[in-house]
Amino acid sequence: MISQTSILVAIILVMGLYFYSVGKIDGLKRCYHNDERWQQVCFHANRLVRCYYQGLIVIVAIVMTGSLFASQKISLSLNLVLLIFTFSICLGSFIEYLAVKYFDKTF
Repeated sequence: MISQTSILVAIILVMGLYFYSVGKIDGLKRCYHNDERWQQVCFHANRLVRCYYQGLIVIVAIVMTGSLFASQKISLSLNLVLLIFTFSICLGSFIEYLAVKYFDKTF
């Protein structure tokens, strides 16, 4: 199974990425004073993040459907499932930051 040390390192890494991306996006928002160009960048970045979350929903639905028809039942602990969901949500914020950086250069 996964050791507690590796889980702790992963939690610290993902939470660090989350707080870094939120801080950088807030800094860029203050720098651009929420002008029209910044709103376009945020619109396109949010559209990309929405696609990320929709993709996660599709993946979860496929895995759940597959597990219904699997001949051997898979048992996961609730802690592991919640950890994966937390990582997915926090990485969504980092993906938004990467999208903002990309669209900031293209617009």
